[in-house]
Amino acid sequence: ESSKFTLYDPTGKIIAGNLDEIHYATAETPSFSPHSPSPPSLLKIRKGQKWGYLTVKGRVISEPQWDHPANFSDGFAVVSKNNDDTILAESGEARGFPEYQISPINNGLFRVIEKKSQKVGYLAKDGKLQVPCEWDFDSKNAWTDRVIVSRAGKFGIIDLTGQIICPPVWDDIDDLNHKDRLLVSRDGLTGLANLKGELLGDLKWQKIHDFEDGLAPALTDNSFSLIDQNGVIVITHPW
Repeated sequence: ESSKFTLYDPTGKIIAGNLDEIHYATAETPSFSPHSPSPPSLLKIRKGQKWGYLTVKGRVISEPQWDHPANFSDGFAVVSKNNDDTILAESGEARGFPEYQISPINNGLFRVIEKKSQKVGYLAKDGKLQVPCEWDFDSKNAWTDRVIVSRAGKFGIIDLTGQIICPPVWDDIDDLNHKDRLLVSRDGLTGLANLKGELLGDLKWQKIHDFEDGLAPALTDNSFSLIDQNGVIVITHPW
């Protein structure tokens, strides 16, 4: 028979008993230890096959009823029951969204996939749809204020209110190690762009590598060049 656990408060009063598992409900400190010098204030507990949440002082956030454990972040956890997702607040408020598959909160928003359309959008903390579910793909908050998205095979950029910064006109958009520059491509050729998706220099390269000391190696079929952050060729050599 497996061991059972009981939680007590400092006075010896039982907080919760007959538990099968106890963990801290934060990603930063997943392993429970009663001797931790600065333990997180939230716990996730398993009773039978169901998971619930409570504070280390014994306040019940949610009775064990959820199918899978999840951690809290920014005051919220995404839990599920019978394949339907719910956003659970530390206050205990639970808002169910059976129409969405919901990812944990990131940059103050929940990434969602609408089950019916399989399109991507974003929910705000108040449960309102901040970015409509109209995108085929997203970069899952690559930055704190904008996202690479795609529709009908073309890539663009939106901000986290859903406003389009760059319409979906590129075959691909990718990150570089330069904080203010992106790679964009169309018809097999690559170029450098700013964070608005605007082309800098020429769209003529087979490949552009990461920047080092302000310059990035850029290749064509018959040359090797170094370009600056504005896409201007500084040095070029034929193969």
